[in-house]
Amino acid sequence: MNLFGNNIGHDGAKAISESLQSNSTLTYLQLGFNNIGHEGTKSICESLQSNSTLTYLQLGFNNIGHEGTKSI
Repeated sequence: MNLFGNNIGHDGAKAISESLQSNSTLTYLQLGFNNIGHEGTKSICESLQSNSTLTYLQLGFNNIGHEGTKSI
């Protein structure tokens, strides 16, 4: 799924992370340029602990900073 440049922000990232917890089909997720920040990155990374289906995740250009990097 390509969601590049949709400005979903932290709230959108949190909604996506909730969906990823029960995902059994999505393997590709492009989230670049979405203003996710470190909180959204943390939410997504936490959801991936219970997701073995997603094999590609792109988070570039989201101002994730040091805190977001630690989540990854």
